Amino acid sequence: MTAAESARDLLSAVTNPVSHSELAAHLLRDYSLELFDALTGLVLTHVEELGGMELSNVLWAYTTVGHRDMRLANAVAQSLLGKLSELGSAELANVLWALSRTGIYDPQFVLAVSERVWDALPSASPRQLAAILQAYAWFRQRDPELEEDEDLLRSIAAKVRAQVAAASATDLALALSCMARLRRADGALLAEACAALRREVATTPLPVLAEATWACALLQYRELTFLEAVAMRVAQAVQQVTELTPVPPAMASGVRSTLPLPLRQRNHGADRRGAWTSTEHIKPLEAESATAWGRLLRAREPAHKLPAYLLPAAFVAFQAEMDGRDDAPSGGHGGQGQHAALHLPGVALSRRALEAEVVAALRAMGLKLRPSSTVDGMLHMDHTMPINGLSICVEVLSAACCTAEPPHWPMGPAVCRLRSLVFRGWTPLVVPFSEWEALSAEETPSGPEVTQPAEGGKVVMAQQAAAAAQQRYLRRKLEELLGEELPPVQQLAPKRRMG
Repeated sequence: MTAAESARDLLSAVTNPVSHSELAAHLLRDYSLELFDALTGLVLTHVEELGGMELSNVLWAYTTVGHRDMRLANAVAQSLLGKLSELGSAELANVLWALSRTGIYDPQFVLAVSERVWDALPSASPRQLAAILQAYAWFRQRDPELEEDEDLLRSIAAKVRAQVAAASATDLALALSCMARLRRADGALLAEACAALRREVATTPLPVLAEATWACALLQYRELTFLEAVAMRVAQAVQQVTELTPVPPAMASGVRSTLPLPLRQRNHGADRRGAWTSTEHIKPLEAESATAWGRLLRAREPAHKLPAYLLPAAFVAFQAEMDGRDDAPSGGHGGQGQHAALHLPGVALSRRALEAEVVAALRAMGLKLRPSSTVDGMLHMDHTMPINGLSICVEVLSAACCTAEPPHWPMGPAVCRLRSLVFRGWTPLVVPFSEWEALSAEETPSGPEVTQPAEGGKVVMAQQAAAAAQQRYLRRKLEELLGEELPPVQQLAPKRRMG
């Protein structure tokens, strides 16, 4: 049989599959580069003649065997634009999954397919919903400026929540992971999914549990019974591999005491200074250096120590998350300072732009800032200041560091960085983007007068009012950190020694 004849037979099998699982096994068994190159030529010749479902199966087949042909994928995607109405929930899921795995991002296609996803939601299975979420998470990563359909994402999450009982552990873990990458903290979905995973923890593969646990950490969702069950499962797996001594019965309670509290719970206590600086609040998972691990564990009672066989995994996980800063390039609000172009409400600042505005306001208050690093060299701070015996560092939380919907809770990487700084003796001056932008919104004039040159005086007055509000806000934050009323700001800067 010639390559052309084999390609025709394969195209017939792909476009009209009896069973996708059987077809996948057949494709993986008989795959060859020459066969798929011949198939590519055949598909490109008849791409406009193939229907939407047939084109969906072609994309799925190429992605399943890992044959990456950008020319074919782009041609199929363009042809599908006019055939989306022919696709059901399964075909839509296959198309979105294939495009995200292939690395193709077309804003026009994403916008068009979103309308079709709405129609397909009622009939979508948990696996199809997870594949759709996976695609949207990748599209968002590919284009940070992508305008998301928040109602659609909420509806997908609600649909997953309604099908938790019928979903596999893999589907649930993937859905949670994608929601975390989309910065969507759906508390009801997290609770129900974690409860379902906890019931199946004994038979769920460890990579699936790791994916779900990572999502909980990123969204700072703390479900102790689920995390304890995962810890016990990991401990048992490690014991089987390394032939360690049996796990002590009190292991679960020991893990409970080592789980770090979310930032939002620790930051709203009655004594905020104590919550940030008291060593009794520090948990073993918050240290990133080997020296710190040893020092911290020696200072704790045995019941509060993280089991030794979990230390390497915990160290790697939190080390990977320690930075927690959004380095997206600043837009039109770069380091211009507080007297730059007026920040319009609804335009999110990048971390660099937000940090520039905060630093400009602090300097206008008479404070002197300088770069510094932790003693172990693991963390760098761009702006620090010693005040009344405290080493204060400026830490801003941009939109990318927080959940997408109000109240914009800080996510795992940012929380870990702040805890790491506290552990090393620093006192972070935390400025969330939502609080900072609210200051500008209160003082920003609304309406067409903002853009009229004749009203320039109003803009200047609004900028001055916003600058004064920002300084009052920062002064209040500093007083909360210090636990006392501050003297005039000009006296806060450290005195220089006389020569």
